[in-house]
Amino acid sequence: QISDKHEFGKVDRILHITGGSIRYFSFYVDPSLVGYSLRITIRSAAEKAMVLAYLRKDALPQTSVFDMHPDVIMQNGLLDWHVRFPSSGHWYLGVFSSSSLQFTLRVEVEA
Repeated sequence: QISDKHEFGKVDRILHITGGSIRYFSFYVDPSLVGYSLRITIRSAAEKAMVLAYLRKDALPQTSVFDMHPDVIMQNGLLDWHVRFPSSGHWYLGVFSSSSLQFTLRVEVEA
């Protein structure tokens, strides 16, 4: 189930995730944005949380089924993921945490 439709550049209220689960977000990459990159930022006060992110086009990602996964991990409460040139269409972001967590999420378009 998708918990939120995300708007580019918007910092959401404090979000919550239950430990051992995935929380889903969706966003649409307009054809006019092809050739641009996305920056996905997840912030938390929990500096040692294990947080993983997954992207999948047109379907919900799982920890073993996804189109993209960052090469970086959350460090000091920050996961900063640059996604180069995603294709246009509907994308789904899955955020997994090993423990219960409060966080904020921002998705921005970068040239």
